[in-house]
Amino acid sequence: MPSPIIHTTMGYVVYRIFHPEPSEANPRKLGQMPILLIFSIVFSLLPDVDSLFGILAGDFGRYHNNANHSLIVGLLVALSVGGIAGLIRTHAFRVIFLVTLFSYAAHISLDFFTIGRGVMALWPLSQERFGSPLPLFYGLHWSDGLFSIRHIWTFLTESATAALFVLATHYLILRKWGIPIHGGEAEKVIRSSEGR
Repeated sequence: MPSPIIHTTMGYVVYRIFHPEPSEANPRKLGQMPILLIFSIVFSLLPDVDSLFGILAGDFGRYHNNANHSLIVGLLVALSVGGIAGLIRTHAFRVIFLVTLFSYAAHISLDFFTIGRGVMALWPLSQERFGSPLPLFYGLHWSDGLFSIRHIWTFLTESATAALFVLATHYLILRKWGIPIHGGEAEKVIRSSEGR
């Protein structure tokens, strides 16, 4: 399984897809963080909540990467969360549904491209595990222990990948809004958008 580094980064990327405007004033916030960013990060990490049950049972792999790593479960979670948001604010369903669905699906996709046993992407219709024939991530292997030297490789590769994702996202946002990529203007826009 990939580390929280890359899952959190993908949550941020999903947030930026739905909130690309670098100059938009004051999105709804919880403390210093925009609520939509919190949603995207929480739901990009949520499928790994099953690992807590494995930790409590003393067998990390027993529950992890099973039903929670299903696109069907992700769709049901997104419909539920979007439905609740729609009850609270009439026009919130669509955005919250899509942010939740994309964040959840991004998690499953990253796990699909990680060395391991694959994901039950179609559970409950199928218990077959799917994994990429060309894995992109080494991932965390908790059977090696909490402080395995192999976790350093995961940290380095996922940090580099996360930086590339963030840079590409900011580049595309700046291009979309016609802001010069080179020079101080782009840097000011990036800083102002991150400070919101």
